[in-house]
Amino acid sequence: MRKSPLQTWIIPGTLILGVATSIFFSVSAKTVSSEPISAEAESVNEFFNDVGVGSNYFVQLTYLQKENLVHGYEDGSFQPNKPITRLEGITLINRALKTASTPLIARPNDTLNLAEAIKLIITAELEYNPELKLPEKKWSVFKDVKRNDWFAPYVDLANRKTLLSYTTKMLIKPAQPMTSGTFADLIYRALRTREPGHFFGRGSYYSDFFEGRGTSNGEKYHQNGYTAAHKTLPFHTKLKVTYLRNAQSVQVRVNDRGPFTPSMDLDLTRRAFTDLANPSEGIIPIEYEIISE
Repeated sequence: MRKSPLQTWIIPGTLILGVATSIFFSVSAKTVSSEPISAEAESVNEFFNDVGVGSNYFVQLTYLQKENLVHGYEDGSFQPNKPITRLEGITLINRALKTASTPLIARPNDTLNLAEAIKLIITAELEYNPELKLPEKKWSVFKDVKRNDWFAPYVDLANRKTLLSYTTKMLIKPAQPMTSGTFADLIYRALRTREPGHFFGRGSYYSDFFEGRGTSNGEKYHQNGYTAAHKTLPFHTKLKVTYLRNAQSVQVRVNDRGPFTPSMDLDLTRRAFTDLANPSEGIIPIEYEIISE
């Protein structure tokens, strides 16, 4: 097995001080809110002039800014495409996820990559919730993660917590450099999935071919209704689904099984999908939470 390039060890109660980070997370005195971002969320353009509706990080940065966890540059930008270093990543995790210990790493000024970021965040989640355990059996649903990769168990647990973004071909690109935007997305997902019944994934909508046909629970599918297909959630579970690029949300009821493509999580009716996005988008990144079962 290859060893993690981070070469981490934990020193309880240690903080990294005096770090000039390119994105800034700060800990406020208040508890992080459990309230989801509403469809009427205030545009983060008031704070970040290079992030707005349609950005891959719109909901994430709106929430993190609201909680006083992120701040931008003096010119009003956030620079979501700017790479961050390993040391910056550790500092941000320590502050945003409120870990009690700080890992020390080799080559702190190297650019942080996704595999390293996943390990750091999952390590923080294991500290936050002792009931979480790394899987003993190594396997991966992702085509670019091998069973013997040092980061495989961290990727597996991160995937179970729905922290990861991936392509239709089930690729996560573990060596990709982390940027301010992609790292903020991971931090946001880690915070939100600490709340029971909270998930992330990819959503699409039924083909018109299914109009009037039976669903898995015996009801007929109607494209103008507000229902959804999920692989495992109990029938009649009510979900709030939010599109991460514009904060629009819709409530749906699970009455079918699917989608059966590994890279997909929810199939919505055409009406529900249209309330979130233009149907021409086809597949969208979503956040969904259980309202009732």
